[in-house]
Amino acid sequence: MSEKEEKKNVGKKRAKVEKVAKDDRTITQRLNSFFKTNNYLIVIMLLMMMILTMCDNRSYKEETVSEIKEATKYLKKNISTIGYVGANGVLATIDRKTVDYHDDRIKNIITNDVTEPFLQGAKEIKGKKVFKNTKAMVKGNEQFYNLYYYKTKNKTEMSRVLGAIFKMISSLYYPEYVTVLKKKINSFHISKDPKVKDRMIFHGSVQYNLSTKSWIPQLNKWVDEEVTMNIDFAGEIDPAEYASSNNLLGYQITKISVPLLSKPSMSDLRVNQ
Repeated sequence: MSEKEEKKNVGKKRAKVEKVAKDDRTITQRLNSFFKTNNYLIVIMLLMMMILTMCDNRSYKEETVSEIKEATKYLKKNISTIGYVGANGVLATIDRKTVDYHDDRIKNIITNDVTEPFLQGAKEIKGKKVFKNTKAMVKGNEQFYNLYYYKTKNKTEMSRVLGAIFKMISSLYYPEYVTVLKKKINSFHISKDPKVKDRMIFHGSVQYNLSTKSWIPQLNKWVDEEVTMNIDFAGEIDPAEYASSNNLLGYQITKISVPLLSKPSMSDLRVNQ
């Protein structure tokens, strides 16, 4: 065999080898093969990623814990106090403490809440509205509404009082204007309810000296009069049961006695003339 033929045969064999050695696998097969033969690289990469993640999480966790501690400290400090703006415009704070319902200030608040709605004159009760019935009057007057819907348990008894006031106003017998001259709390007692745990009951009586201003159509003039009115009431204090944004002290009225205000009669006016 000549040298030329020998080179030709070597070329053919090399072509066959190259043809056989050509990689006809798919991309997926190649990746699988790579991962199988180089799995140690994957493990190292995963470990590095985990270490980096842990470092980041630890740093974030430390930062978050620090912020939570600071925020909690701030909240505890503010929750323990009440902030208010004084008459001079300065922001002030006072420490919080459990409400003492025997405190005279609390007694005054309850007394005022219960009695002030009945110290309104006809003009103040009606405003510029005309009420068709008692329900419309209660819904149309903010003081009556808050007392009836948020602070009254015995609504039947309260309805009778409010109904009588509505009739007096509708008949033009109720004084147009009422001014408080003097207030005196005759009594206010608070005790534990023997029937319900954690509930207290109260009984109060308050006296008002009032000045009324009434329009008398028969005389075509305004008449001023000073009258005395006593309001007696009773109720329950149970914040867990009754407290709300409209009833912060958590009490409900169970009994109330309110004498009706009225314009002076014509016979009284003739005697005084």
